[in-house]
Amino acid sequence: PLPSLAPDLADGGRVCLWGFSGGGTTLSVAYGPENPKLSCVIGYYPAVSLAHFAPNNPDWLRTYSPAHAVAADGGPASPPTLIVRAGKDTGMLNRMIADFAAKALERNLPVTILNLPLAQHGFDWFDDTEWSRAAIERSFDFAREATFGAPTASQSADALKRELVRL
Repeated sequence: PLPSLAPDLADGGRVCLWGFSGGGTTLSVAYGPENPKLSCVIGYYPAVSLAHFAPNNPDWLRTYSPAHAVAADGGPASPPTLIVRAGKDTGMLNRMIADFAAKALERNLPVTILNLPLAQHGFDWFDDTEWSRAAIERSFDFAREATFGAPTASQSADALKRELVRL
């Protein structure tokens, strides 16, 4: 589990777990029974429901399939989660995200789904557009807010960025 990797090196309350594509399976650790204290979880076009790979192996699914970890142990106390869906991605990957979203909502997990209808898989790398930059900025805003709280009227985005750099 994540806490055993470096228990004295990181303040889990200031760590966001971010997974992309196949790395989305690593998000399971945030929802398991021994989940670390995390500020948030972010997944970009993540592989989050792996039932078709091992339908008869519930222990494997709970460990490597975030949708199954959420269904087993997720809930309102789970870290805030942002899933970014690429509308032009494969049907299989977008069905995984739909399955994760359904399970997360059923368990009342604090989840936000950002659907980008024009996005392809890897949009953050391949598509330098206004909407892709806005989605990336929104993800960083999500992480900042989950870590430091919502900014007050007197705080600017620059002040929050300086705080992140100091950490």
